[in-house]
Amino acid sequence: MKELIQSYSRDPILETGDIQVVIIMSHGDGNKETYIETIDKQRIDIEWIVNQFSNNTCPYLAEKPKIFIFQCCRGKRENIEKTDSSSDKEKEQIKKAKEEERAKKEREKKEKEAKEREKKEKEAKEKEEKERARKAKKLKDKDQKNKSITTYDVRPVTANSNGFSTNLGDMEKKLVIKVIKTRKLHPLEDDKIPTYKTKSRFSRGRVLLINNIEFSGIRYRNGADVDHRNISTLCKEMGFKVTSHKNKSEKEMKKIISDYCRDSSLKSADIHITVIMSHGNGEMNNTYIETIDGQLMSIETIVNQFSNERCSYLANKPKIFIFQCCRGKDEDVLGNRPPETDTVSFQTPRNNADMLLAYATVPGFVSHRDAVMGTWYIQSICKTFTEHAHDTDVENLLKIVDENLEKTYKTHRQTSSYENRGFKRCFLNPI
Repeated sequence: MKELIQSYSRDPILETGDIQVVIIMSHGDGNKETYIETIDKQRIDIEWIVNQFSNNTCPYLAEKPKIFIFQCCRGKRENIEKTDSSSDKEKEQIKKAKEEERAKKEREKKEKEAKEREKKEKEAKEKEEKERARKAKKLKDKDQKNKSITTYDVRPVTANSNGFSTNLGDMEKKLVIKVIKTRKLHPLEDDKIPTYKTKSRFSRGRVLLINNIEFSGIRYRNGADVDHRNISTLCKEMGFKVTSHKNKSEKEMKKIISDYCRDSSLKSADIHITVIMSHGNGEMNNTYIETIDGQLMSIETIVNQFSNERCSYLANKPKIFIFQCCRGKDEDVLGNRPPETDTVSFQTPRNNADMLLAYATVPGFVSHRDAVMGTWYIQSICKTFTEHAHDTDVENLLKIVDENLEKTYKTHRQTSSYENRGFKRCFLNPI
């Protein structure tokens, strides 16, 4: 199997394709890492498979989309629903009948409104064109008066202690966070994509922010205060209530998170976001956060505190995790001037579902931090969410974040990543 994958990934004919899809179906196992079992009962780490298609190992697919689908077990635990077997069929029949009746009514309603909607869309389009023409004329008049409209204050290009320019591309301008508010709460219409209900105007969401900046010795995360201010402002602008902490030991972090997850006021929130910023490291496909006393804390320890079992107040609600930290020591470098890094019947809900884990980088690699402007990842998140959270769901926002990382920085590179754990489409709807 290894020989086949290596041979395939080095075939020049791959250069002619637009997209690569790798599908592997087999027995499997895993705890912190996932393994595929071969017919001779050997195990292959899926990270080894993925790495065979990296831009360095497989240049024929460089900069092209690569999709991996793994049909295999990832451990031995089961997630079993507890039901009353004697009434399962009856409940299922009633449920099916209700769904059919609901579907029939929805079809009739849509057919009735189709012509009316078409008429309204035509009128709206004409109105939009008139409004666009009016705005274009207004902007033209302002330009003639030499009045510029900008979202950022341009600052001189400076360099950090390593001589690396702190201002590149769009990020060379100091970020001013003024979130575009949602005019119409999304999604606008029901469709086939499972979506969280996040339309409440009074219980937008909660944010837990922990930022470790000052560590033992002389390791100070320069620029981390800027990240703290930016991410706090962004979340408040979107209507979220922020609970923030700085410079915590392992014991303190565990207590803060444990107590926080038992807070009954979480029940009123539509969405929850956890942001952890610190030094970090990674090994064996796991990522660790470093606390100020030099201890390593697995991100799985953090995520598990928010499971539906341990944090029932957030059960079946979208839980977003943003980890700004390194996940290893490797660097993706095109130049030779390094920035700083952050190294170091009764139906129970699925216990580990409704989670989206967003990482500043991919496993094994560092994340970059500017000593003046803050980390690249948090800068990109703040800029992207400010401009697009009003009409774009979270997963697509993270895709834009990564695209900004690719376009902005030209010497050292950084690839962000995220992991979907039973997470539906989620609109933040800043209001």
